[in-house]
Amino acid sequence: MNDLSRHCGACDGHGSDEPVPLSDPEVELKELRATFNLRWAADMRAIKRWQKAHPGNDLTWPDHADMVVWLLGEVDRATIARRWVEASRDIWLEDNDQLSRAYADIFQKVLNVMDTGHPLESSNRC
Repeated sequence: MNDLSRHCGACDGHGSDEPVPLSDPEVELKELRATFNLRWAADMRAIKRWQKAHPGNDLTWPDHADMVVWLLGEVDRATIARRWVEASRDIWLEDNDQLSRAYADIFQKVLNVMDTGHPLESSNRC
């Protein structure tokens, strides 16, 4: 009897001396690989963004905690920029003259670029 079976057999939590069935190793392996791949891809995206923002550090990987703090700062800056553009657009929309509508349209295109990367495509963001 191996250690795992002896442990599970001694455990009365499942009401039997039979070993607790283990999950399918192939399913477990697939899940672990998928989790690792997801985390790896996200880390690589973040590292590339950090490297782009810090020229001359192409071969440097930042400390994970420092990178998370930096990313949170980037989220804050992007949020502030978006709110400023939305507010500017809304101010120009208050007037009904042609020039004001043109400026509002420009600010809307900036928002579209922020959302989709293209000035003519808009997302469903509110």
